[in-house]
Amino acid sequence: MLGTAIRHAGTSAIIFAVLAAFGIAVSREAGNVAIFWPANGAIVVLTAFADRRALLPILTGAALANLAVQLAYGDGLAFSLGLVLANGVEIAICALLVRIVRRNGPPHGLEDIAKVIGALVAGVVPAALLGGSIVAVTFGKPAASCMLTWFMSDLASALVVVPPFLTASRRNWDDLRHRLASRDLVLLRDVAILVLLAALAVLALPLHDLQVVSLFALPLLWSAIRFGVFPTAAISSFTALAVIWLIHAGRIDVMLGDSLAEEVLFAKTALVLIALPPLFVAAAIENTAAVNRLLAEKERKLSLVLDSLREGLWDWNIATGEVAFSERWLEIVGYQPGELPGHVTTWHLIGEPSDQARIQILLQEHFAGNTTYYEAEQRLRHKDGHWIWVLDRGMVVERDRDGRPLRAVGTISDIRGRKAEEAELRRRAHQDMLTGIGNRAHLEEMFARRLMSGDRGFSLLLIDLDRFKPVNDNHGHDAGDHALKVTAERIRACLRPTDVVARIGGDEFAALVETPPSGNLSGIASRLATAIGDEIAYGETKIRIGASIGYASVEDVGTSFAEIYKAADERLYMIKRREDPASAGSRSLAPT
Repeated sequence: MLGTAIRHAGTSAIIFAVLAAFGIAVSREAGNVAIFWPANGAIVVLTAFADRRALLPILTGAALANLAVQLAYGDGLAFSLGLVLANGVEIAICALLVRIVRRNGPPHGLEDIAKVIGALVAGVVPAALLGGSIVAVTFGKPAASCMLTWFMSDLASALVVVPPFLTASRRNWDDLRHRLASRDLVLLRDVAILVLLAALAVLALPLHDLQVVSLFALPLLWSAIRFGVFPTAAISSFTALAVIWLIHAGRIDVMLGDSLAEEVLFAKTALVLIALPPLFVAAAIENTAAVNRLLAEKERKLSLVLDSLREGLWDWNIATGEVAFSERWLEIVGYQPGELPGHVTTWHLIGEPSDQARIQILLQEHFAGNTTYYEAEQRLRHKDGHWIWVLDRGMVVERDRDGRPLRAVGTISDIRGRKAEEAELRRRAHQDMLTGIGNRAHLEEMFARRLMSGDRGFSLLLIDLDRFKPVNDNHGHDAGDHALKVTAERIRACLRPTDVVARIGGDEFAALVETPPSGNLSGIASRLATAIGDEIAYGETKIRIGASIGYASVEDVGTSFAEIYKAADERLYMIKRREDPASAGSRSLAPT
C-alpha cells in the first residue's frame, strides 16, 4: 500500500519536474515568469486516469516537485510556496472536474468537449487570481496584468496538453490499426491531404506574420472532418508545441510584441483559438455520428421487432404528402420497392373506397389531438387483385408550433388470418352445424337488418316437424340427422333465394319470407308442408314425416321479433291442436 503510494508520488514528481523545468527555462529566457507551463496540464491528465486512492500521492508528488524546481531556480521560499499553492489549487479543481466529465468514458461529443474546456477554465481562474497576485507583489508589477498573463498562459498551456490525452481511447487506436491493416485507400488519401495542408502552413511561417499561423486552421479543419476529435486534438497540440519551439529557437519571428515572451504568448493564444473551432467541429461531427449510430441501432432493433411481428412500417411527411413504405409493407400488398408511389395517394390508390370516409374521420380525430393514436381496419387491394384486410395503426410524432401535425409514423399488420377466424366464428355462431342453414341468432339478426333497411313486407314462418321422434327411436340418430338435412334442403328449395331459412330447435325450423301481395301465406305453408311430407329414403329404410306451420306478418303484428314470433307460435299451437299436420299449412287462421 505504502509502496504503491510512493510509486505514484514519484511518477508524478518526475513528470512535473521535467515539464516545469522546461516551462521555467522557456519563460525565464523570454523574460517572464510563466509564459508556457505544461506541467499542470500533465498532472491533470495523470489524475484523470488514476485510481481514486492514487490522487493524494499524485498531488503530493507534484507539489513537492514544484517546490523543488522553484527553489532550484533561485526563487525564495515564500514565493515558491505561493506558486506551489496556486498550481495546487489549479490542478485539484481541474482534476476533480475533468474526472467528473470523463466518468462515462473519453469525451468526444460537443457537450463533453465544452465541459472539459469549462473544467480547465474553472481551475485556472482561482490559480490566476492567487498566483498573479503573488507575482505582482514579488516583482512589483500591476496585479491585473500578472493575473491576465497567468490566466492566458496556463489556460493555453492546458488546452495544448490536456485534450489529446483525454480524448484518446482504445477504440481510436483499434480503428486506425484496422484501417491501416486493410490498406484503406480513403485513409491514405485523407492523410496525404492533411500532410499537404500542414506542409503549406509550415512553408508560410518564415513570412513573419501572425496571420500566417491561421494557415494551420486548414489542416486542423481537415482533420476534424475526416479523422475526429482525438487526431484533431493531437495535431493541434503538436502544432502548438512546434511553433512555440520555433519561435523560442529564433527560427521564426511573428513580429508581435516587444519581447520574446509576448511573441510566444500571442502565437500560443492564436494557435489555441485556431485549434478550438476545428475541435468543436470534430466533436459535433462525432456527436452527429453517435446519434446516427444510435438511430441506426434503434432502427435495426425496430426492424427486427417488426419483422418478428410481420408488421409493415410507414413514415408519412404530412406537410409534403411523401410516405416511406418499408419492404414488409410492400410485401403485404404484393409489391416490390419502386412499384408504388411514395405518396399518401397510394392509400387511396389501393384502398377500398368504402373504407376511406371512415378512415378520414379517424385520422382527423387523431390530428386534432382527440385520440392518443390512430387505428383502423381497412381493406387494401393486393397486386394480384384480391382484397386483403390490414390493421393500420399510427401516431403523430411531430407537430409545428401551432399544433398542426407534420409527421406521423405507423404500421400495418396483415389480419387476413384473424378476419378469416372471425368469419368462421361468426358463421358458426349464426349457422346450424348439422344442416348448414342459419340458426336462431342468424334469424333474429336478419330480421333486424330487414327492419333497419325499412322493409316491412315480410313474414315469419314457424315449422314444427311431426312424427320425427319415432324416426330417432326406431332408426337411430343418424337416420334422424339425415331426415333433418333433407328437410332443410326441401325448405330452401321451396323458397326464394332471398328468403331466410333457419333451424331454431331440434325439430323446429323457421323462415323469413316475402309476404305475397295478397297477404295470404297459406299457399306457401301448404307447399312447404307437402314437400316436407314426401318420403325420405335412408338406405333401405323409407322415412315419412310431416310438418305443422304457423305464420305471422310484420305488417299485421308489429316490428318486434318477440311479438311476431309469439303470433306465429300461437297459430302453430292452434294448428297442432287440430291434429291435422298434413293440412296445417293451408289453414287460414288469423293471428291472435
